[in-house]
Amino acid sequence: MKTRLMIVVAVAAMAVACHDGGEGPGGGPEELRLTGAVKGEVVARGAAAGEVIAAGEVVHAWVDEAVNPAVAHVKAWRLEADGNGGLDGTTCYFPENGNDVNIYAMHGNFNYVIEEGVMGFPAMLYCEVERMQAGEIGVANRAKSDLLFAIERGVSRGRESDGVTTRELTFYHLLSKVEVALKASDEVGDLTGAVVSVGGTVNRGYFMPDKEAVMENAAERGKMIAPDGSSIGLITIDTRVTGNFDGNTEYGEAIAVPGTGLFIRVDLKDGKVLFYYSNVTLESGKKYRYNIYVGKERLELVSTSISAWETGTSDGGEAGMMRQVDLSSGGNYTIADDGVYCVSGESKYYSLIIKGSPTVYLVDATIEGWYVSSIQVSSGNPVIVLVGTNRLTGRGYYSGLYYKPGCKVTLRGEGKLIAESVGGTGIGSYMDHSAGDLVIESGTIEATGGLGDQGNAGIGGSSNAGCGSITITGGKVTARGSDGAAAIGAGKNGPCSSIVLENCEIHVPGDGKGGLSGANGIVAGSVVPDLGDGEEMREKGVRVEGI
Repeated sequence: MKTRLMIVVAVAAMAVACHDGGEGPGGGPEELRLTGAVKGEVVARGAAAGEVIAAGEVVHAWVDEAVNPAVAHVKAWRLEADGNGGLDGTTCYFPENGNDVNIYAMHGNFNYVIEEGVMGFPAMLYCEVERMQAGEIGVANRAKSDLLFAIERGVSRGRESDGVTTRELTFYHLLSKVEVALKASDEVGDLTGAVVSVGGTVNRGYFMPDKEAVMENAAERGKMIAPDGSSIGLITIDTRVTGNFDGNTEYGEAIAVPGTGLFIRVDLKDGKVLFYYSNVTLESGKKYRYNIYVGKERLELVSTSISAWETGTSDGGEAGMMRQVDLSSGGNYTIADDGVYCVSGESKYYSLIIKGSPTVYLVDATIEGWYVSSIQVSSGNPVIVLVGTNRLTGRGYYSGLYYKPGCKVTLRGEGKLIAESVGGTGIGSYMDHSAGDLVIESGTIEATGGLGDQGNAGIGGSSNAGCGSITITGGKVTARGSDGAAAIGAGKNGPCSSIVLENCEIHVPGDGKGGLSGANGIVAGSVVPDLGDGEEMREKGVRVEGI
């Protein structure tokens, strides 16, 4: 949808001011006016949605001579939307020398005071999106947050009879749009009081306007915006509930900074918090639509799409479609591709088998393998994302989580993993079966090696089988070994090649005498940082304590 904007542009030498310009057909100055069209939907305030830029929103424009862009005729010219299609600003004219002009115009929630007539064309600006995007204030905040940019080159005097030249600017959206609709399960029933948020995104980006950009090219537009990773926070949106997704047009909306991931959070009125995690990376100028089924224990994705924001046409198909796996149905479940899975439910006697490099969201799952590892990675390099509290228990000599040599498992997320075994490691190898490599990036991990005199580490090697590298770069890890094994690293007769720690909190029992680098401590062929070097530990952000 295009939005018509009447813009009166003042072109003045080095500042915004009216004076005689290039002559019009009657010998007087030639006035320049612009009409604007915004590609896509524009959130309006004080007018019908999708028709105009909201009243009170400000556009800033810079005008250069086309033959010499270094010559600025207008600096940071301030134009204010009237809510009816107009932008009000000083009326001025073409340059006196009659040269054509290039026009660059932008709208956004900039974290900078742009002084009219003074500020040159910016190399970079911080742009922000408001975190509250629900209710009436949310409508205003989305209008405020929407980052728009337009370029019109080689604008010449048209010499119309009335001494006015009219040209059109086309503005493009540079941020991303997320839309969410909910449908309640019979168990949940009423979603009154539910609060919907969009997370995984950031609230501030770097806007780097490029005078040379081809605005019709989405890739070039995308290069002008990058996320500021230090500004992570939830965006609250309107709660939109439907009984039928087919034909539904009511969605809660969020404007978000591209270049980040995405999750959807629903806080129910009873205090329960549910999540849906998508594996998309938001792109500039794209619209992401999610139809979410709200169950008693989790959110399920019914359908989703990616489209170009400016046209609304399909562009990219499904947005990180996540396949749902309910382990309560019984039997082993095998993941044999690189897709995205949500694994939940309770399973006894069976195993989750992974062959490939998928992203697996473990959501309040309980898996008790009976003479089989609860999760067994046979090949590939999967990423396991922890949501809620998850428990893995290996019976017999099997591990809670096992991964073959040549495999690498990455654990991350905001949830917890409790992994234990009767006769193997909580996480790692088990009798005669060495393990591969492990990376822990975040989350809360509690791992206990086999009971009795088995000599199994909490994380790492078993009584007679070793493991590859263990890298912990974040999170809180509590581990216990048995019968002389390390808490993290080598088993009693199962070596561990290396351990690297950074920005993490580790709790291990130690040897009972204050030592944390021996039995029930941290042991490997090499350990970085040196556990005996307090300064190096502080530099690496590592804290190791006894329990």
